[in-house]
Amino acid sequence: MVYDFGGINLKCGNASWGYRHIKDRHYNEFQNLARAGGLNWSDLVHWVIHYNVQDPDHVIVDQGDGCRDRMLYLHDRNGRLVWQQRFKVIYSAMDGRVITAYPSSAICVR
Repeated sequence: MVYDFGGINLKCGNASWGYRHIKDRHYNEFQNLARAGGLNWSDLVHWVIHYNVQDPDHVIVDQGDGCRDRMLYLHDRNGRLVWQQRFKVIYSAMDGRVITAYPSSAICVR
């Protein structure tokens, strides 16, 4: 296991789910957003999952899978907004494992 977020777990996974999937499929998206704030891409993934677990804007569970989304804001050292971006976390509602996480312009819907 990579990290337990309290009921939702990021595991190593493979090409279709988990940390490996996020790195393989969404690395560039996370890296570009993280770089704008001087962050590491994997730190941003961690914060995305953390805030989607602790304080999501929307939660939908449908047929075994869950979707959580959350708008996050990145400010520079002077307090200026660098970006605001919605992120989704898709997970198994059966066992809590993260399937994927990625930036999105849309909220979770059924």
